[in-house]
Amino acid sequence: MPESAATNLEPPPVHPNHYWYRDGMPLRPLPAGHQHLTFYAVAQRRRYLAPWIPGWRETPRPTPIHDLVADHMWQGDELMDAVVEDFRRMKTGAGRRLFERALDHGIGSIEAPSPALSALFEQLDTPPAWFDRALWEEGRRCWIDASFAGKMGMGMQDFIATYVGTDVSSAVGATGRFVNVWAKRQLESNVWFWNMTKPDVIDRFSPTFKDVIRVRLMHAQVRAGLRRSWGPEHYERFGEPISNSAMLGGAITFGLSPLIIDYAHGRRRPPAELEASMWYWNYIAYLMGVTDELLPRSVAEAMQELDFIAAHAGGATEWTSQMANSGVAAISQMCGPAGRLFQHSAAPFLGFVAFYSGEPAVRELIRDTPLRDVRLADWRMVAAVAVNLNIRARATTDHLPGRRAVMRLRARSNDPFWRLAVRMIRPVAADKGVRSTPYDHHDHTPNTPAGCPIEQAPVQSANG
Repeated sequence: MPESAATNLEPPPVHPNHYWYRDGMPLRPLPAGHQHLTFYAVAQRRRYLAPWIPGWRETPRPTPIHDLVADHMWQGDELMDAVVEDFRRMKTGAGRRLFERALDHGIGSIEAPSPALSALFEQLDTPPAWFDRALWEEGRRCWIDASFAGKMGMGMQDFIATYVGTDVSSAVGATGRFVNVWAKRQLESNVWFWNMTKPDVIDRFSPTFKDVIRVRLMHAQVRAGLRRSWGPEHYERFGEPISNSAMLGGAITFGLSPLIIDYAHGRRRPPAELEASMWYWNYIAYLMGVTDELLPRSVAEAMQELDFIAAHAGGATEWTSQMANSGVAAISQMCGPAGRLFQHSAAPFLGFVAFYSGEPAVRELIRDTPLRDVRLADWRMVAAVAVNLNIRARATTDHLPGRRAVMRLRARSNDPFWRLAVRMIRPVAADKGVRSTPYDHHDHTPNTPAGCPIEQAPVQSANG
């Protein structure tokens, strides 16, 4: 939609649960839309998370940790959401320019910054008391040392959450980025993950640190736009778009899933390595706006939080089919005859996804696509063999002399897995004219008025 010099849209209606939690407040209940058990996640929770949770149950029992996670499904990112609201009142582009100047030169370079911008950069410039640079670096090395199969599993679990999970599929589907600009969205995602494995991501003025904060801003921009676009009924049922708890779930998945998958398939890492990996991603989550009280203080807490979030992640949405069909169509267009052949030979990829995330999740994904009848069982068995071989081979090498030196060498600059992922997507994105990742394509999204859907491209047909 076109944007005027200054936007004067009315804020969305205020819901009784739309406020910022403070210590000691009564906790808000789990939003109604998340109260049903996510059926497709039960088997994978049992395989990967149950061994870490004494007395695990399919329906998680209420605990103080679970109650806090439920409460924070009603709120977003207090500091960055306030900055976006500030920007919405300014002339076109003015807020973004201030933000970029403060990122590059510090908040002191801004004459009379707003209270919201000052509060944000006070947080960014002041690491929390629990931050330990040496422990963070140890966690980065431990995470990079996870097996190829462990990292691939994390990526495939994230893939399913993006397409089938209620929170992510709704937000990504409504903004249309997987439909309209798939190559840009995928390049940005892969580059961001790759950046998170670089040692300078914690250096305040490094390019990678700045990209973390740009993605945080982008999340807040999408939140503001979706609150207006969806209106109060969606908030009443599902809580905040891209909620604080949803961001926490992503951070724990990214931080621990590769090591959890390794553990489940025979590679038992020392407990200290899982703790270090958790603290590595805790600081990234903190920079991304997850509230301090929600961040886990132990692997046991992290497992409980992740299990609860997975149990209540929801299922396919109105956007799942659209994104899945557009994905198949995009591959067909991109590869010509080879792409059309992909529609009939997708079983290997989907079989691996089913191995990590469960066949019910994959069936939810493809039920309205030309791939709906693809056979998965044989490829799930192939995946099981390949995953176990890779992880058990890594477990064997763990006992060789010099393991710590190899870990340091492997992690000296960044993660080879994500470096490969970036190399694979760059030429695809370049063919679409996308060569950079400024993380700025949601600068107009907060100005979506209530009742006005965010602009969508025509849905591509997967049938040709």
